[in-house]
Amino acid sequence: MIESINLTVENAATELLKFINILRENPSFFINIIEEQIKNNIEDKTLLRINNSKRVRLKEEQSYQLAVDYLKELDELRGESKLTPLQLDNRLTKACEDHGLDLGKSGVISHVGSNGSSASSRAEIYINWEDKFAEIIDYYNNSTIDIIVSLIVCDGDKLRRNRAFLRNKDFKYIGIYIGEHTVYETVTVINLAGVILEKGEKRNYDIINKIVLKDPEAINTSTNKDASTDEATNVFEQPSDSVSCTVSEKDITINGEVKKSLTKTFTLINGSHLLCETILDK
Repeated sequence: MIESINLTVENAATELLKFINILRENPSFFINIIEEQIKNNIEDKTLLRINNSKRVRLKEEQSYQLAVDYLKELDELRGESKLTPLQLDNRLTKACEDHGLDLGKSGVISHVGSNGSSASSRAEIYINWEDKFAEIIDYYNNSTIDIIVSLIVCDGDKLRRNRAFLRNKDFKYIGIYIGEHTVYETVTVINLAGVILEKGEKRNYDIINKIVLKDPEAINTSTNKDASTDEATNVFEQPSDSVSCTVSEKDITINGEVKKSLTKTFTLINGSHLLCETILDK
């Protein structure tokens, strides 16, 4: 149940967008909020969320303080750290809703749909996109302030990908869905895109980097090749916490044209996977 000022799901998404754009334009706004949580809500490596009576065990002891340090560094940059606000796109929001409803019903944690869909394929039901695309999913936070703080802190993710995505200057459009989850109470799905085109509009396929997080069980490595044997492994920079990498290729048809899809999968120290996909001219 969404508890932030008795908001409806739609209004909660609107409020979350405001918080996200504050993070892009004035990140220091959140310094005092997180410092208050450190002072009053964190005890014995557990967190009492702002609008939740339940305590949650943190994966890192210093993740909240590190988030404050990060925000203060941005504040020192002043105008240099200011990014343009993201524009809400109803079609991206529909893709988020499709996955959020699926997750809420199934009770699982995954970037892969129950039908095997990926984040980008769900979005491509409604739009075409260029440049960059990312999906963020947050669970169990039932207020918009708890959601944005969770995305800023990125507890347990040493690379802090969620806040990096939200602060990426190349993203221009956003979709947001917040709903109920049968196991983790609430689920928030966010899609980010750099350039959005209408369905059927021709895209520039020279090089398009797609970055999507996937769960370990969803990665099919049966057709993958050892990354060390393929020149294409140089297309993406390997994360510092990656322990292995595989590369696979396949032909896909988009708008009637056959393209080559190159996928590079990094296995991270924490057991999660980072999937990077590039579409090249065949």
